[in-house]
Amino acid sequence: MDADPTVIRSERNPSHALVLNGVDVTEEDIKAVFKWLDAWEIAAPFRDYDHLACDEGTVEERQLTAELIGDLRQPLYDSRALWMREDNARARRFVKRLGTERKKCTCAEGPCDLAFLRALWKVKPLILALPRGFIQPEKGPVPASSRLKE
Repeated sequence: MDADPTVIRSERNPSHALVLNGVDVTEEDIKAVFKWLDAWEIAAPFRDYDHLACDEGTVEERQLTAELIGDLRQPLYDSRALWMREDNARARRFVKRLGTERKKCTCAEGPCDLAFLRALWKVKPLILALPRGFIQPEKGPVPASSRLKE
């Protein structure tokens, strides 16, 4: 994860936020999800469909996650793009739990996305699962504006 993630807020509803960690998302997709957050608490895209929870992290991380969720044959979310409703208590609890789970992560290259899955199972926010195509191939910086017109 980047030390300083980019936070983009909806102009229509400033409590709707997108936290980006080193990835690009199109402005069109950002705006669409901001609207969908009226009905959902958080949103995140899936990672590659052929990379499941059983393929992620260290043996210890997989064991810790399996103790909570059982079967690791399930898709992972790409936590580098997380939309959330900051005015929603469960979404805030999820983000706090995500931070706690990331601190527990034993992966040498930094927190893996098993931490996201554990936080999801512990808090159970209403999540909108987005297609993996929401994360754009590397091609340039994210929009410089902190608010998007919708």
